Amino acid sequence: MNLIEQSFQLSSFSIELMVFALFLLLFSFELLLSFFPIATSKNVVSQLSAEKHALSILAILGLSLILGISFLIDIRCDYPSYLNDSLAIYAKRAILLCAILILLVMHQGIERFALRQGELISLYLLSLLGLLFWVSTKDLISWTIALELSSMPLVLMTAFDKQEQQVRSAFHLYLTAVLSSIVLLFALSILIGWTGESDFSKLRNQLAAAKPAMIQLALILVILSTTFKMGLFPSHRWLSDSYHWAYQGTIAYLGTLTKLVALVAIGRLVYTVFPAYLSFLEPYVFFIGVGSLIVGHFGALAQKPSRRMLAYAGIAQGALLWMALFSMNSLALGAAFYFGFAYLLAFLLILLIDMSVLKHDGDQQIGYDQLKKYPFFLFAFILAILSMAGIPPLLGFWAKFNILLGIFKGQHYLFILIALSSALISLYYYLSWVKEILVVQEVKMVEVAEIKVSTYVIAFILLFALLLLGLFPHLLLNDLQHLAQLLIKD
Repeated sequence: MNLIEQSFQLSSFSIELMVFALFLLLFSFELLLSFFPIATSKNVVSQLSAEKHALSILAILGLSLILGISFLIDIRCDYPSYLNDSLAIYAKRAILLCAILILLVMHQGIERFALRQGELISLYLLSLLGLLFWVSTKDLISWTIALELSSMPLVLMTAFDKQEQQVRSAFHLYLTAVLSSIVLLFALSILIGWTGESDFSKLRNQLAAAKPAMIQLALILVILSTTFKMGLFPSHRWLSDSYHWAYQGTIAYLGTLTKLVALVAIGRLVYTVFPAYLSFLEPYVFFIGVGSLIVGHFGALAQKPSRRMLAYAGIAQGALLWMALFSMNSLALGAAFYFGFAYLLAFLLILLIDMSVLKHDGDQQIGYDQLKKYPFFLFAFILAILSMAGIPPLLGFWAKFNILLGIFKGQHYLFILIALSSALISLYYYLSWVKEILVVQEVKMVEVAEIKVSTYVIAFILLFALLLLGLFPHLLLNDLQHLAQLLIKD
């Protein structure tokens, strides 16, 4: 029986290996199709474009198969630099599920890249591979490598249209990422040089023995560098440009999944390596959290309803995740995971409709008269906005309520006061967005191509999930709070 069981058990790295194999497969297909002679005939170009369009479908099917297989095999392990415990396995399954949802949205508009569709999907899978490794690392060096692997392809995806504004915003994003990496590597050089260890558990024992000033400086720099991955103050400067100019599918990934995975990976680092320093770091964490709230809400307030407004609103939303992460409270951290998923559903729904139904002028301002031709999409769009605003009983309300309740139990009363006050600002700009949609505007109507059936199906799935989890939050919240307990006790 043992031999039979062993024969069906894949490597402990099976999820990562299967995603890497899928990346190689799609990249090979992309190269193969690129070697076909491309004539100037429009029909030939259209045929090749259609063939490459199928690569995104193959990626969706491949990730779905990997997700299914992950429930059938035992992948628990504990290696010197790699850990597959209950938290990591659950996180990887959640990453795959969210990645599939993002790919479904991305597929609806990927034909705009014609013959380069496979390149975008390949970059996406490469970044996804970095996220999967990131949640399982338990060594500072591998943790940093996984972080960089997930970040660098994202910069290329941001500039994928090759427009001047996109390239400029991607370059600024790259500079921010490089600066963040420099700060992180300098901090790690101090930690590893002082202790002689890079393993999380051994490093924790070394740091618990003494608290020299150099170690405290290194930990401050680590915290500062992680703000880039979560899109928080003070690493937020160029984020709004990326949201404004990048392809909607790239924004869907940049603004949701990367932040959600960062909660797990940064949380494992914080609670495994330096829990004894959390009280020392509290003022710096509070400064970043409050700064993100202020920059996010007032920045969004200054924008017209657009993707740039979503970028600033995302900074403010990330502040709640940030404070929940350092609250040492399983209620707040579990609700942060819940909020991250709720935000992903609403964000994807908005971007799907933005990409498939709405049309833009040269400044990318949206004419919402176009949306009124489709009552279903109008209803879904408004519901997603209200969920982001935290209107009860929608999904966003329960998530924010439990985060603030957990932070309150952690006695961060000043942050609660600031968060509740700034929530009124967010309520104003979200409701102003709804008002702009509903108020009749004299906007030149633009005829759109017939909306795909798949767009309706994906929008219905996202809308149904928003309503179901909003009405019955216990379906997911209790399990996520249990996972938060595992992370805090790590």
